[in-house]
Amino acid sequence: MSKKLLVTIMVIFLVMGIAGAAAASNWGGMGGKWAGKDFNPPILDLDLSAEQRSQLQELNESSFLQTQNLRIALSEKMYELRKLWFAQDPDEEAIAAKKEEVIKLRQELSEIAQENRASMNNILTPEQQEKLGGMHGHGKHGRMGTRNNAM
Repeated sequence: MSKKLLVTIMVIFLVMGIAGAAAASNWGGMGGKWAGKDFNPPILDLDLSAEQRSQLQELNESSFLQTQNLRIALSEKMYELRKLWFAQDPDEEAIAAKKEEVIKLRQELSEIAQENRASMNNILTPEQQEKLGGMHGHGKHGRMGTRNNAM
């Protein structure tokens, strides 16, 4: 067997082993308490009153509708940015401009999310806020979802 073929086979097995280990550990996915069919959002464990549940449902719906066009625009801009990156001769100025558009959309979404968190805190009791704060994902990757960076 030639050296080149042997090296190729070893690389294939190495890649398959890494991919298998990553899949087994749910790498890149939502592991731990978020995985599987038993997923329940943490807010369900807060013993909400009927009024709180109604107010949070309204907040959730208004937040969804308020951010819908921004989320769609962000997805489109990210797609356009990927196309620019993969171009045969990438235009650095166009890439920089598209990144700025993405950053602005992410900042806008972040501001809305902060406003909605504040609104949610006005609905929840201090005890419920504390309980919810303790439920956030502090898994093996730290405080996921609390980043405030744009890229």
